[in-house]
Amino acid sequence: MERLTKDEFLGAIDRITTVCARQRISQLVSRRDYSQLETSRRLRDDGFSEEEVQAAVEHASSIGLVSNERFADAFIRGKVFAGWGMQRIERELASRGIEARELKGWPYEYLDPDDEFERAMQIAQRKTVREPNAYAKLARFLMNRGFTYSIASSVAKEVLES
Repeated sequence: MERLTKDEFLGAIDRITTVCARQRISQLVSRRDYSQLETSRRLRDDGFSEEEVQAAVEHASSIGLVSNERFADAFIRGKVFAGWGMQRIERELASRGIEARELKGWPYEYLDPDDEFERAMQIAQRKTVREPNAYAKLARFLMNRGFTYSIASSVAKEVLES
């Protein structure tokens, strides 16, 4: 059996680590898309060094395995369908390292900002509120969904009046 020098051994470990990091990214994206920041966090949580994480994420991005644009598109479409407002979508994207205002087509390709009131109204009408603090609870519910205070307040008043 041939003995390796220290440098050869460390080089082999580096190559193995690179392969492991790339395989981990493949495993992650086989289930759903991830942003670059999320991918980096997952690799760090798995114990990879900062250098290994950066190299693996850059490689995955360069070959299209990880794409902020693709992730954001799928994320936004899913959250609009779930009834989220613009503010919450923007906030959640930012927590994943993506600035919504820099995305091509945001927000008009996904929703009409002028229809936020109508969207909030549809969501509020499906919500059952029977408590003494119905207005506050409904307004808070809508704001947690990502609608502005003015929209949430107006919708809550209108729903409770009717």
